[in-house]
Formats: sequence, C-alpha cells, structure tokens
Amino acid sequence: MMSPGEPYGEKLVLEIAKQQNKAEVNLRRKTPGLLIADTDLSVIYIWCQNKFGHVDPWLVRQFQQQSERQYLLMSPDLTWVEDPLRESQTEIPGLHKQYQTLLKRHDLRFEKIHGEGQSRFNKALSFVEKWMLSDNGG
Repeated sequence: MMSPGEPYGEKLVLEIAKQQNKAEVNLRRKTPGLLIADTDLSVIYIWCQNKFGHVDPWLVRQFQQQSERQYLLMSPDLTWVEDPLRESQTEIPGLHKQYQTLLKRHDLRFEKIHGEGQSRFNKALSFVEKWMLSDNGG
C-alpha cells in the first residue's frame, strides 16, 4: 500500500482504473437500478491527462463504453480542506473546467452544483429526483 505523497506511476493509476471499472460492472450486475458514485473513470481520465500528459487507450475505450450515466458536476466553490491525497489546491478551477469539457465532448448529461451545506445537497438531490422521474417516464 502506498503512503500519501509517495510517488506513483501510470501503471498504478491504470490498475486503479481497472479495479474501479470492475467494481462498478459487478455492482451493476448484482443490483440493477440507480447507482450513485463519487468517482468513476472520468476522474481517472482527467488524472491521467494531467499527471502523465495522455490517457491510456484502454481507459479511453472503457470511458467511451461505460453504461449510460449522468453527472453532478460540483463547483469548486467550497473552502479548501487539506488532505494528504489531494495534490494541489491551485489546480482545482482548471480541473473543474477539464471535467466540464470532457462531459460536453462525450455528450454526457450533467448539472452544475454550487453552494454550501444543505443548499448544495438540496440542489444535488433535486437533480437526482428529476433524472429519476424523467428516466421512468414520469
């Protein structure tokens, strides 16, 4: 197991992507219906672009072939909290723009969420409820 701050390479990040993908596929097989996740291959895609300057062809294919999904794109408007797994506070606005660009380029459905606390949660919940109703013909 790696320690926070310990150098890592593309091989490890690709293995993380494969395990993430495998876990999601297995969960979708066992439990059909709504799945809410705080990460998916889009996160690893952007991570690779930034850290290594390219995205492995396997990851590009898997990202393009993912099941249909919708995203809540969280605005970077919260106060920064130090975390050993976060690499740079100054990169957050640029990363947010990259996520938005990736989602638009692949024509993926998303809603921007901003604000703090209960207000932020309520906005996210409202979009999830709207998506569930529209996907069920309601």
